[in-house]
Amino acid sequence: MPDPRSRHAPDYDMDYPDELEDFLEEFEGLARKYRLTSREKSKVVVKYVGRKTGVVWKDLKGYDEDYELMRRKIMQKTVWPDEAQYMIITQSAKFDGYKGMDPSEITQF
Repeated sequence: MPDPRSRHAPDYDMDYPDELEDFLEEFEGLARKYRLTSREKSKVVVKYVGRKTGVVWKDLKGYDEDYELMRRKIMQKTVWPDEAQYMIITQSAKFDGYKGMDPSEITQF
């Protein structure tokens, strides 16, 4: 497979989700050429996407096991997966609750 930084390598930017299908088809064509197994494809595909996308895709079912299952999970996710098991900490101050706040002002998730 070509080096991910090569101009011959497929690449995907999650800011352009309409290009996902084309990216996967290009990747699969190269994977056939290089005779990758399903397991190899499921591991290698994340090397051709951005770091954030790669982190999310590694949490999908099928990663490092079954490319077809992983591909189905990728295509099902237009909003990124609830299967991802991580969170981002944005504030280091101790949370002391919503004391004295109007319930209508509390953000709901």
